[in-house]
Amino acid sequence: MKLVADIGGTHARFAVLDATGLPTQIQNLKTADYVDLAMAMTAYVDGAEPMSAVAAVISIAAPLAGDRVQMTNAAWDFSILKTERDLGLHSLRLINDFEALALAVPTLQSDELMAIGHALPQDALQTKAIIGPGTGLGMAGVMPVVQGHQTDWHAIPCEGGHASMAPTTAREATLLQAVWHLEAEAKGARHICWEDFLSGTGLPLLHRAVCLVDGFTYQPMTPAQMGEAALVHADAASLATLRTFCDMLGGAAGDLALMTGARGGVYIKGGVLDRVLELSPDFLQTSKFRERFLAKGAYRAYMQSIPTWFITAPQIALRGCATLL
Repeated sequence: MKLVADIGGTHARFAVLDATGLPTQIQNLKTADYVDLAMAMTAYVDGAEPMSAVAAVISIAAPLAGDRVQMTNAAWDFSILKTERDLGLHSLRLINDFEALALAVPTLQSDELMAIGHALPQDALQTKAIIGPGTGLGMAGVMPVVQGHQTDWHAIPCEGGHASMAPTTAREATLLQAVWHLEAEAKGARHICWEDFLSGTGLPLLHRAVCLVDGFTYQPMTPAQMGEAALVHADAASLATLRTFCDMLGGAAGDLALMTGARGGVYIKGGVLDRVLELSPDFLQTSKFRERFLAKGAYRAYMQSIPTWFITAPQIALRGCATLL
């Protein structure tokens, strides 16, 4: 049995591959309900097949270096080799969650994508990048490796979500100063990164900063509550926060394109935007995302040739893992 999984800070999604190599029997578990990968995998398989017959590729929201895995946005801390040995697996491979997403990008079809502010064709040959605001903020690239008449794809995982947040407008500079002030009061001075603004964990902090800077009355909300308040009830503070979120995401996506040479496009996927676009399907397209993506000074013409896509297909990390089995 070939098993794939996508482990995030909130959800742990498992699937097995069918005869054509596509993920099937997808099950969504709560990451916090399990202490580690072994327990979650055991709950999914549940005696369906001996673990000795299982070859698994797992994507996980964690930096991977060596045998020890410590998740950034969940309490899981485990050994890859011990997990493989204790479960008696045929084989176990872990990859970064955005490495899996990057590997899935070249498999995407036109009906699985929504163009954001352009009419460019989908590219099949050049380096691409992906950025995703979920529980955290992930980034990765994927580059073509041509061997004869065949093109394979090599993923370039990174931790770009933890790069220093760089304001590009006076308002963003004021928002950054507000976050520095809020965080210094709460925890003392610390590094402020893109994930502190562009993620499910960061959106409440951005909301507080927007209220402080724009003079709104602050009311604590979860990202889901903020989306409903903005897009169902027209709450001005929540709406300003989501618009700022999309603006800043465009700027960060443009920086990623420049740093990775992603002439083949930047792809966007993440739970925060999934929920927003459920409530308002054209919210990202009508935002300043593309405008901010293009706003790279002398390189504006360069940026205009790069498509930006929102991925509408679900569970694509599982598809990326499948390419390695």
